[in-house]
Amino acid sequence: MGGGLGHLVRARAVLATLGLEGDGHVLSASIHARDPRILGPLAAHVPPKECAVTPEALAQWLERTLHELAAETVFVDVFPGGLLGELSRPLWKPGTKLCYVGRLLRWPEYQTRLRAPLANFDMAYLVEPLHPDHQAAMAAVCGQVEELRLQDPPTPLPPPLPDDTWVVLHSGPREEVAELLAYGRDIQSSEGVDAELRVVGPAGAESGSHPWLPEFPAAGYFQQATRVITACGFNVMRQSLGARARHHFMPFARPLDDQFTRAERRRINEQRRTF
Repeated sequence: MGGGLGHLVRARAVLATLGLEGDGHVLSASIHARDPRILGPLAAHVPPKECAVTPEALAQWLERTLHELAAETVFVDVFPGGLLGELSRPLWKPGTKLCYVGRLLRWPEYQTRLRAPLANFDMAYLVEPLHPDHQAAMAAVCGQVEELRLQDPPTPLPPPLPDDTWVVLHSGPREEVAELLAYGRDIQSSEGVDAELRVVGPAGAESGSHPWLPEFPAAGYFQQATRVITACGFNVMRQSLGARARHHFMPFARPLDDQFTRAERRRINEQRRTF
């Protein structure tokens, strides 16, 4: 579930890092799932709208699709019981290897969505440190837990930018794009500069009169742009590590993702590097 880009980018990075990209399928309700720029060689399976309305309908579609694919390994991204609690019963054939991909999650809030005890996982891959309560819950149901440093597959560079261009990189909503643009203008004002601001994101992220580029993948802009302004989602914070001096970030409140902790961790790490 979820209509954004984050879980799709992470899915491809996980499978590429583990050397499984050539034999992977992604089950997602995102409108971006069938965009070949995002999933590359991975096969996308998108549930019909009527199957993505309730946890029960989604579970039936997932079970049917997993059996049709004869899935040997199933990766559950971030939400071990499903975003809506749809994984309240095993939907995969006996003997299927079950893996969990863990990133920061507001565990107390997520627990209210669980409709049954968590399944037992063979392996948990942690792509960033979890909160202690989340970590303990997964350790109790996972046969093995290990950290996984993600490597994105090679992708084409985006078209070059004009000199001295600042980029707001965000997939929306428009209100947040507007906040990031205002943040960028505040930085420019404090530094006494007047550079062009451009928005990069999928359709729906465009904002007013600012030039908008529907480019993907957008990570190449961390190397091209004079500055990049973003929120604090998992992928963008990971992909920006090589451009710390040019990166400005602002966390946004999310029902389940903890962007504020991710931002604070980055600030602490930057202070350690400075001193």
